[in-house]
Amino acid sequence: MISHLLYTIVVVICEVTTTKKHKHAQEYEEIVEIVKRMVRESEEGSLIIVEGERDLKALRSLGINGDILIYRSRRDLLDKINMLRPAHIILLLDMDHEGEEKALYLKKFLEGSAEKIDLTYWNTLRKFRRLGLTTIESLPKILDNMVK
Repeated sequence: MISHLLYTIVVVICEVTTTKKHKHAQEYEEIVEIVKRMVRESEEGSLIIVEGERDLKALRSLGINGDILIYRSRRDLLDKINMLRPAHIILLLDMDHEGEEKALYLKKFLEGSAEKIDLTYWNTLRKFRRLGLTTIESLPKILDNMVK
């Protein structure tokens, strides 16, 4: 009797938690899928370019262990790209106005440095700004908050 009651309480709590937690379930799943694809592409040799150290740390915390460069200067960036010679470069800059300007500038500036200069992930993540995702460094926190 007690174990059945306890089981019923646990089931009800789980249902309430799941319903509450997954107010943004679809968005959460989309972001997780994006991260999984970035992990895979990074493992396959794609280079990711971010704006700062905290962005790099955030991506590392999400399991992205491949080459990630921090955009500090054009010259530094070109030197590192020429050394790495990636076929695919993923631009993953902040989703604010400044990040947008940098992303568009870098896409044009880096043409010819790799077979593909990719803004796909950046463009996809931009649609989650309404959830507070405006910087790459906030990505792990946003995901964490979505499951609380």
